[in-house]
Amino acid sequence: IESNSGKSLVSLGLLRMMLNKSSKVGYFRPIINIGNNSAVDDHTNTALKYFNLNIKYEDCFTYEQNEIIALLSEGKSDEIIQKIIKHYKKLKLYMIMYSSKALIFLVMVALQKSMST
Repeated sequence: IESNSGKSLVSLGLLRMMLNKSSKVGYFRPIINIGNNSAVDDHTNTALKYFNLNIKYEDCFTYEQNEIIALLSEGKSDEIIQKIIKHYKKLKLYMIMYSSKALIFLVMVALQKSMST
């Protein structure tokens, strides 16, 4: 999915819709990218503040992009996937999982594994 294509706006709309149905709603981006001029991920911070979600910022992601790069260079793709799944399951909320980078990464790892067997 292209950058600047409106994914954030769609995810905020989905959050609004889900909050109308349940109070057990969260926001999860498996991999975040914090900009040079910020201490937090803007998308995650916006969702938490705007909707006043009852979830800690630290629980909304598993890895920062620089951590993923380091782990991939060490060949630890299985560890990455397992930790993301474990983190997601621990939250026990209806979640908006927003991250095109994470989806692309998971597809690439699955393809790589299927080609090596």
